[in-house]
Amino acid sequence: MIVDTVQLIYLHDISSIVPRKNLPFATTYPTRELLDSWQKAADKSRLSLASWIVEMVEAARNVKADDFRPDLLQEIEELKSRCLQLERELELEKLASEKARTEAYRLQHEAFSEIDRDGYQEYDAALVRLLQAGGRVDQAYILKALGIDPRDGEAVKLVRNQIEELRRFGLIKESRGGWIWTK
Repeated sequence: MIVDTVQLIYLHDISSIVPRKNLPFATTYPTRELLDSWQKAADKSRLSLASWIVEMVEAARNVKADDFRPDLLQEIEELKSRCLQLERELELEKLASEKARTEAYRLQHEAFSEIDRDGYQEYDAALVRLLQAGGRVDQAYILKALGIDPRDGEAVKLVRNQIEELRRFGLIKESRGGWIWTK
């Protein structure tokens, strides 16, 4: 017999458990979903729901503190700490690598420190390919693609100067939100 209240209440006949009393008792379950999952687990274990619940309660009660492995808990904490340390080191390495790439870019393209400078100037091939790829390309995307730190004003200036000279040669045009290759 099922009684509907705020929680689901099921009445069970406990005569098989306590033969001298033939009275029903009520058991409440938190949710229908939880009851269904418990029933599936009980069925899988080939136990009645009531027996499965008793087994689970007793198993939880019989867990002893020495069943836990303090050495493993300590090892987990040490591994977490090591992981955090390695993540910090990796972040520092990324920053150092970005700084080195930016410095190399500055040295390689220092000829573009001024617009209309006399002499041989070799454009950054990656920049040209990026602009030729099609579509509108903005400065933030270019800097990220070239691996240049946007906080490094000198390196950003070298990229801008190359873009400006390409624009002056009519190879790119500035549009709202970036540059477009025209040829």
